[in-house]
Amino acid sequence: YTLYDVVHLKVECLNALDIIINSIMFSNRRIGVILHVSDVFVYDASTKLLATDHHAYVFQNIYVLSSGDVLKCILKKSTNMRFFYGEIKEYEENMALPVLIGVGVVVITTAIVAKLYFFKKKTKSGIITLKDPTAKYALPLIEKEKISHDTRRFRFGLPSEKHILGLPVGQHIHLSAKIDDQIVIRSYTPVSSDDDKGYMDLVIKVYFKNVHPKFPEGGKMSQYLENMKLGETIDVRGPSGRLVYLDRGKFALKY
Repeated sequence: YTLYDVVHLKVECLNALDIIINSIMFSNRRIGVILHVSDVFVYDASTKLLATDHHAYVFQNIYVLSSGDVLKCILKKSTNMRFFYGEIKEYEENMALPVLIGVGVVVITTAIVAKLYFFKKKTKSGIITLKDPTAKYALPLIEKEKISHDTRRFRFGLPSEKHILGLPVGQHIHLSAKIDDQIVIRSYTPVSSDDDKGYMDLVIKVYFKNVHPKFPEGGKMSQYLENMKLGETIDVRGPSGRLVYLDRGKFALKY
């Protein structure tokens, strides 16, 4: 089949401890709509799910019976289907990885294709800066504000005024710099969001040396940022982290 979309099924039924559905992918051209379980499955008796015949489905790693144009997915336990729903997140023709559904836990994975995709809010638009979480992006310091005696707001410029950082809520970034002939890496969460275009803001406490007797050297990265001049760049990598906030009470966990 040509795979256009990846459906993310969320297991909310905590008593369905022995339900395991792995690697579910299907073809559906209704991009951007939420699929309720009635759109995806027809409930049949206590141990079967019938895929609706107007979709082409590919099932892996579960018991599947074919009956004409209908695929029957055999479950091990009676389950009330109101505990399941599906939602389209991303799509790429001919390229998709499976959705994983764990046992008795709430698990949604992101769809990962040749290049990594992330969850997009409908209200957010712009060119994503952090397209590759394994790559480093050199971002220039364009503004620095003194908030208190040891707290600063550092603003880093993105490639253009149309760019957003591309950091899902719940994720963080890594800053890396060569300090005293050593590569120092620290993790931070910006206070700006993807509603902000052209820049990224970090509010950081600067740990100055010779202040705390147990840490006479202070914080290497925070002092490095403090001493940066406008126009100088620092390497940024991300997004990083397993958790992504989707909506009220809805989270995604990446594996």
